[in-house]
Amino acid sequence: MSKAWRAEWQSRLLNELAALQQLRVAEGELAASLTQLQSWQRARLAQTYADQLADPATEPAGRFFLEQLYCPADQAAQRDADVQRIVPTLAKLLPEVALQAIGDAVSLDLLSAELDVEMVRTLVRLRLPLTEANYGTAYASMGRAADRQRQIDLTRRCGELLAQAVKLPLIMPTVKMMELPAKAAGLQRLHTFLVQGLVAFKKLPSPKAFLDVIEGRETALMRGWLATARVA
Repeated sequence: MSKAWRAEWQSRLLNELAALQQLRVAEGELAASLTQLQSWQRARLAQTYADQLADPATEPAGRFFLEQLYCPADQAAQRDADVQRIVPTLAKLLPEVALQAIGDAVSLDLLSAELDVEMVRTLVRLRLPLTEANYGTAYASMGRAADRQRQIDLTRRCGELLAQAVKLPLIMPTVKMMELPAKAAGLQRLHTFLVQGLVAFKKLPSPKAFLDVIEGRETALMRGWLATARVA
């Protein structure tokens, strides 16, 4: 991989992290509502994927998606701050697929944060409390079908990249070698993201089958919620 690609990755990542920081500052006035929304969404995900979380073969991957890709805003903010501090080192040390996975996770953070803020504001505008039915109403009112599809695509791609990365012969030793320096530098959240993701996909019997389940269920829910606008 060329130095130019790594430089471009670093620049793009830093821009998205800066945008995330600005968005999180703007979220301050909505903090309580966002916390409620994100808790509701995590509970929904745990219910939607209860079978995956109950199966020892898929539980680590399910837990990774729930705790890392859909983690609470404060944990995501810490991980993103970790990434920002160590971007130049990551760009030099990690293989392309690992860098792409980190980049997709940050892109997913940014998109999800934007959608969450708009969801909260839509619920306020419609004067609706957060319930399952009202979530669907607000979801449909927002529209943004392309962004919702991109959210699903990023989730799947991040999983596919981690599944590829774990096959590289030196990836686990490299990441494990980063553990003590990461802790010393206060970068535990980033290290946890990498380790949990790689270990989860190493244990999966079939990453494709697992990701097919994620994509299929989220797509069906997306279409159902978007259809609310046509039914109402």
